[in-house]
Amino acid sequence: TKEDIQTIKKGIVLDNKKIIPDKVKLKKVNQNGTCIVDLIIHDGINHEVKRIFNSLNYEVIKLKRENISIFSVVNMKSGEYRELTPKEVHIIYSMR
Repeated sequence: TKEDIQTIKKGIVLDNKKIIPDKVKLKKVNQNGTCIVDLIIHDGINHEVKRIFNSLNYEVIKLKRENISIFSVVNMKSGEYRELTPKEVHIIYSMR
């Protein structure tokens, strides 16, 4: 619900720590009642996304990670990896 989206935006307490996502947006509600939600977080600890939604009595059916830091993983398969380019390595070191 829109109210639950607002609750997530304000922050959910997990393990005595308030988790406030950077972005939460309800993208679509399907006819069967399932929803598609955009969620941007930085920590990603201990199944954080599933736990956020479970705290509001929602079941996460599928997760699709699109980015890890500055790297897009949209076209990568589960378990697939690639070497970083020298430019990407430089960017990571400059983020320290």
